[in-house]
Amino acid sequence: MVMNEDKTQRSIVRYVPSPPPRDPDALGQYLYMELKKISYAMDNLSKNRHEVLYAYPERPREGDVIYADGVNLDPSGFGVSGLFHYNSAGQWT
Repeated sequence: MVMNEDKTQRSIVRYVPSPPPRDPDALGQYLYMELKKISYAMDNLSKNRHEVLYAYPERPREGDVIYADGVNLDPSGFGVSGLFHYNSAGQWT
Protein backbone atom coordinates (compact mmCIF):
# COMPACT_ATOMS: atom_id res chain seq x y z
CA MET A 1 0.00 0.00 0.00
CA VAL A 2 1.26 3.48 -0.83
CA MET A 3 2.26 5.78 2.06
CA ASN A 4 1.77 9.56 2.17
CA GLU A 5 4.84 11.80 2.35
CA ASP A 6 4.45 12.27 6.10
CA LYS A 7 4.19 8.47 6.49
CA THR A 8 1.44 8.77 9.11
CA GLN A 9 -1.52 7.70 7.01
CA ARG A 10 -1.87 4.95 4.45
CA SER A 11 -3.79 5.74 1.29
CA ILE A 12 -6.76 3.59 0.43
CA VAL A 13 -6.52 1.76 -2.88
CA ARG A 14 -9.63 1.92 -5.02
CA TYR A 15 -10.14 0.05 -8.25
CA VAL A 16 -10.30 2.21 -11.34
CA PRO A 17 -10.06 0.23 -14.56
CA SER A 18 -7.47 1.21 -17.15
CA PRO A 19 -8.43 1.31 -20.82
CA PRO A 20 -7.75 -1.99 -22.56
CA PRO A 21 -4.79 -2.22 -24.91
CA ARG A 22 -5.27 -2.06 -28.67
CA ASP A 23 -2.61 -4.71 -29.18
CA PRO A 24 -4.07 -8.20 -28.56
CA ASP A 25 -0.62 -9.42 -27.50
CA ALA A 26 -0.70 -6.99 -24.55
CA LEU A 27 -4.01 -8.33 -23.25
CA GLY A 28 -2.41 -10.89 -20.93
CA GLN A 29 -0.30 -8.28 -19.12
CA TYR A 30 -3.29 -5.92 -19.01
CA LEU A 31 -5.52 -8.55 -17.36
CA TYR A 32 -2.79 -9.43 -14.88
CA MET A 33 -2.40 -5.78 -13.82
CA GLU A 34 -6.18 -5.24 -13.59
CA LEU A 35 -6.63 -8.32 -11.42
CA LYS A 36 -3.77 -7.15 -9.21
CA LYS A 37 -5.48 -3.76 -8.74
CA ILE A 38 -8.78 -5.50 -7.91
CA SER A 39 -6.94 -7.68 -5.39
CA TYR A 40 -5.52 -4.61 -3.59
CA ALA A 41 -8.97 -3.01 -3.43
CA MET A 42 -10.54 -6.19 -2.07
CA ASP A 43 -7.79 -6.51 0.52
CA ASN A 44 -8.75 -3.07 1.88
CA LEU A 45 -12.38 -4.15 2.14
CA SER A 46 -11.54 -7.39 3.91
CA LYS A 47 -9.51 -5.50 6.53
CA ASN A 48 -12.24 -2.87 7.05
CA ARG A 49 -9.94 0.00 6.16
CA HIS A 50 -11.72 3.31 5.79
CA GLU A 51 -10.43 6.40 4.07
CA VAL A 52 -10.54 9.51 6.27
CA LEU A 53 -13.15 11.88 4.81
CA TYR A 54 -13.09 15.64 5.14
CA ALA A 55 -16.55 16.27 3.61
CA TYR A 56 -19.85 14.41 3.57
CA PRO A 57 -20.53 12.00 0.70
CA GLU A 58 -22.74 13.56 -1.97
CA ARG A 59 -25.49 10.94 -1.79
CA PRO A 60 -25.36 8.93 1.43
CA ARG A 61 -27.46 5.79 1.68
CA GLU A 62 -28.76 3.97 4.71
CA GLY A 63 -26.02 1.67 5.97
CA ASP A 64 -23.08 3.76 4.71
CA VAL A 65 -20.10 3.93 7.06
CA ILE A 66 -17.55 6.75 6.93
CA TYR A 67 -14.46 7.73 8.87
CA ALA A 68 -14.82 11.44 9.67
CA ASP A 69 -11.75 13.57 10.42
CA GLY A 70 -13.55 15.35 13.29
CA VAL A 71 -12.53 18.85 12.13
CA ASN A 72 -13.82 19.53 8.61
CA LEU A 73 -16.27 16.63 8.85
CA ASP A 74 -17.74 16.39 12.34
CA PRO A 75 -21.07 14.50 12.45
CA SER A 76 -21.02 14.39 16.25
CA GLY A 77 -20.64 18.15 16.64
CA PHE A 78 -18.01 17.58 19.35
CA GLY A 79 -14.81 17.45 17.30
CA VAL A 80 -14.69 13.65 17.40
CA SER A 81 -13.00 11.73 14.62
CA GLY A 82 -14.00 8.15 13.94
CA LEU A 83 -16.52 5.88 12.28
CA PHE A 84 -20.07 7.06 11.69
CA HIS A 85 -23.06 5.16 10.33
CA TYR A 86 -25.84 6.65 8.17
CA ASN A 87 -29.12 5.43 9.65
CA SER A 88 -32.68 5.12 8.35
CA ALA A 89 -33.56 8.52 9.88
CA GLY A 90 -31.02 10.20 7.57
CA GLN A 91 -28.54 10.95 10.34
CA TRP A 92 -24.86 10.12 10.89
CA THR A 93 -24.53 8.36 14.25
